[in-house]
Amino acid sequence: MRLMDVAVYATYITPPIASVNGLVYLNIRDVQSGYETTMIDGNQMKAARALTGMTQEQLAAATELSVQTIKGMELRGTGRSTMANVEKVRKALEAAGVIFIPENGGGAGVRLAKPKVG
Repeated sequence: MRLMDVAVYATYITPPIASVNGLVYLNIRDVQSGYETTMIDGNQMKAARALTGMTQEQLAAATELSVQTIKGMELRGTGRSTMANVEKVRKALEAAGVIFIPENGGGAGVRLAKPKVG
């Protein structure tokens, strides 16, 4: 994550919720919209795609990003990507039913939401 991205996309950042292997997981809150998000990493992206059966090509199409960008995010992590690109990926995977689990001492992860009945 680049400092410029934080300044553009978030009004303030809450204290880090975890630091694992040099990665810092942040909760980012936009005061204007009241929206809060947790950063995701490349491993969570790969796991989320696997759970949904989505290919890198399908995720690229859903996010309007290049396949190369998706591959890079999964291989090198999301720290080099813009917050806007990470947010596009997160939203697309959540729309496919993924729930991102932030680092909370037990490790960051993903799971599928229970299908809604009725």
